[in-house]
Amino acid sequence: LWFNALHGKLQERLDDIKTSQTYVFYWQEILRDVFVPVSLIHQKRISRGLLAANPDKDVLWSTRPFRELLGTETRDAHLLILNNSKYGSELAHLTQEQIL
Repeated sequence: LWFNALHGKLQERLDDIKTSQTYVFYWQEILRDVFVPVSLIHQKRISRGLLAANPDKDVLWSTRPFRELLGTETRDAHLLILNNSKYGSELAHLTQEQIL
C-alpha cells in the first residue's frame, strides 16, 4: 500500500523530477500523503508492534548514562526519538563543542 502511494506521488511529479534532476518533495508531503494514511489504515497492528521511546528534555540533556535514566524504556523500544523540533531552537545558537 505505501509502495503504491509513493509510486503515485512519483508519477505525479515525474516531469518536475526530470527537469530539476533532484528530490522535489518536502518531507511533510511524504508524511501527509503516504505515511499518515497507511499508518491510520494499519493503526491497530502498528501501535501494538512498534514501541518508541520519546524522552523528555531533562533526560535528553542529561549527562548521565541514558540507560540509567530510561531503564527498560530504551531496551524494549524499537525507536528512540530525539525530538529536534521540540528542542532544536534552544540548541541552535550553540556550537558542536558546546553541545558535546
